[in-house]
Amino acid sequence: MCEANVPSSCNHCLQCRPSEYIRLVQHLIEECLIFHMDRDECVRALENRASIQPAVTLAVWKELLKENPEFFSAYRSAVPGELVDN
Repeated sequence: MCEANVPSSCNHCLQCRPSEYIRLVQHLIEECLIFHMDRDECVRALENRASIQPAVTLAVWKELLKENPEFFSAYRSAVPGELVDN
């Protein structure tokens, strides 16, 4: 078992496999973007549907913003709502 008392066969545990967990969160954020969600909608969706803590989603979102400024600039024009950490 991992530190989170989840069997070691878990694939998406922040304590067991942080890099895989971060990739999962990134993938889920990308899915939210396909559905034209803003940051806050994405945070709520991941918390409610995938039990991902908002702080984790926000941290990954912030890194995606840094890595892909052109994409988020275009996305901001197309989708109203909050995209950056204020």
